[in-house]
Amino acid sequence: MKMIDVLLEGYKKHHGIEVEKTALPECVRLAKRYAKGKNYRMLQLIY
Repeated sequence: MKMIDVLLEGYKKHHGIEVEKTALPECVRLAKRYAKGKNYRMLQLIY
């Protein structure tokens, strides 16, 4: 979770979006549910 928090500012700036920090746990939960392959393995390391 901390890793995502650190990367969030650059991600928001690059994509021109706003993301509330309170939404991060739900984003991770949904990504773990639907991500496949390499992305899923990365999520296991993050969360």
